[in-house]
Amino acid sequence: MSLGLVPFLGLCCPCADIVSQINYPSKGKARDGGTVFATSGRKDYMAALFTRYLEAPADGIYTFYLLSDDASELHIGNKKVIDNNGEHKYQMRERAGQIALKAGKHSFWVGYTEINLLNGLRLDWEGPGFERELVPSKALWHN
Repeated sequence: MSLGLVPFLGLCCPCADIVSQINYPSKGKARDGGTVFATSGRKDYMAALFTRYLEAPADGIYTFYLLSDDASELHIGNKKVIDNNGEHKYQMRERAGQIALKAGKHSFWVGYTEINLLNGLRLDWEGPGFERELVPSKALWHN
C-alpha cells in the first residue's frame, strides 16, 4: 500500500510556525515511541506543510535530497521534484531530484506525513559552486 500525503493532511493539529530550516533528525527508538516532531506537540499521526521561497544563488542545475520517516514531497514552482511517499518502516529514507533554476527566489513547498513511531525530515541541496549541504536558512524566505 502506498501512503501519499493528501489523505493525511487532516491529521495535523492546526498550528503554524516559522522555521529557519527543514532539519528534524529522527531521534529516539521505536520502542520508546520516538520524539515530538518540530513544534507540533505530536509524535505520530500528523502532517506538516512547509511553504517558503528558496533563493538559488546562481543559474544552474540543483540536486535536492529529501530524507524522511514517513512520507514527504518537494515541489518547486509547479514541478514535483521529489516524491518520497509511503510508510518508511521506522527509518529515514532518502530520495533525490534535480531541477534547473535561475538565480533568484522560487516558491516551494515540502509536505510531510508521519504515520507511526519514529519521525524525521531533512532537506539538503547541492548546486553550482557548492557541495551537498543542509539548505541554509539564508536561502529560505517566508515572504
